[in-house]
Amino acid sequence: IKCGVFDSLGVPRSALLQCYEGILDSEHDRARNNISGQMDLFSSASAATATTSYKYPDIPEMPLRELLLLEKESSGMYFSGHMIDNFSKHITAIMPDKISDILLDTSEENVSEARYKDKSQVKIAGIITSKRTKVTKSGDVMAFLSVEDRFAEIEVIVFAKSYKKFSELLTEEAAVLISGNISTEEGEAARILLSDASLLHSDSESVADTTVAPTIYIKVESLSDPRIANIQRIATLNSGNAKVVIYDESTKKYSAMRSISIDPSERVLTRLYTIFSEKNVIIK
Repeated sequence: IKCGVFDSLGVPRSALLQCYEGILDSEHDRARNNISGQMDLFSSASAATATTSYKYPDIPEMPLRELLLLEKESSGMYFSGHMIDNFSKHITAIMPDKISDILLDTSEENVSEARYKDKSQVKIAGIITSKRTKVTKSGDVMAFLSVEDRFAEIEVIVFAKSYKKFSELLTEEAAVLISGNISTEEGEAARILLSDASLLHSDSESVADTTVAPTIYIKVESLSDPRIANIQRIATLNSGNAKVVIYDESTKKYSAMRSISIDPSERVLTRLYTIFSEKNVIIK
């Protein structure tokens, strides 16, 4: 559930996590009754053809950050996307250094051929996943940040002078562009000593694309199809410029999802194909 394996059911992960234990208990009880012979020939026959249905609680989905954190907690990686994805246009424009490249080059095995070394200047773009502050002997405050891009995480040290200047920007969950120098110590992973920081611009804040936005058409049996709820979740994780239109096969009518704007990337389309099947998803 935490990794999104059951998203195609059209039920929010929050609801599944709330009731899965009760569902498992009821199935175990039924299996136990079958084994103990408490069902006669006729009840067994009727049970074999009966369909058990569950009423899932009507509760809202968890926030985006919580969904992604549960994915990483249970599997060590993100499946639905990454919080940094919403800033892809700005990141593409500034071309920051990749955290994974910095960590690889500064590892002991790669020192001789490294592009990144101790004291090299770098700029990284990522999400602040954690923040710890410390009061120095002089009474000033400094901070230790964990900054993560799509593929790796690195520690960023913010000395008192810089922290006083950028403290309002350096909050957990903030999407930031950080400049600084690499610091390496034997036996430890590389860190960055912050010299400058600014917030990233989200894709919705970027200059509008002048090209004609594509439209994704999705066919369903009816507008009550629970799988439609997945489109909102995918759009939240993968915002873009494509419109989404639902084709209701029962009424033969099209219905635009006006609040939805989605990234028409191959990764997103593959996810839609998995939920609705490829024959029911068309992009024009």
